[in-house]
Amino acid sequence: PQLSAARVVRATALQQSGRVREAEEELERLLQGDPRNPAARLQLGYCQLCAGRARAAEESLERVVRNGRATRSALGAAKVYLAIAVDLQAPGAGGGSQHRAESIVKEGLSAHRNLQQVWKDIDGGGAASGQSAEVQRLRGICDLDLTAAQAKQLLRLL
Repeated sequence: PQLSAARVVRATALQQSGRVREAEEELERLLQGDPRNPAARLQLGYCQLCAGRARAAEESLERVVRNGRATRSALGAAKVYLAIAVDLQAPGAGGGSQHRAESIVKEGLSAHRNLQQVWKDIDGGGAASGQSAEVQRLRGICDLDLTAAQAKQLLRLL
């Protein structure tokens, strides 16, 4: 398990340094030996999302949600990323996908305590006003990695 965690951290570092393909390959190798590893599957889904492969991300993140082994925070993050992936596939597709994305993100909000607190501050007016400040607050959540575009999308879904 410790080696698995180190490999997920390595893959995260690769992804953050722009070496997304290498990160995905590392995670796929890890998942070959441990297909139910929620941290590896979550990071793979996030890599796919950041690479613009929303459909692949949706599949990976759905597996994290169904897995039953993820921590509450990881489950919340998976649902937030899943909502973003679903929403990305639905531009102009009508209300069904949009409604599904909004429903999933609300589930993610209820499972992810850090996001819950930040959203409570934003929604209650406790945060500095303006979308820019709200985006920065969302991006500052330590266990939820969001690009500026993803944070804006999350604000729209919430």
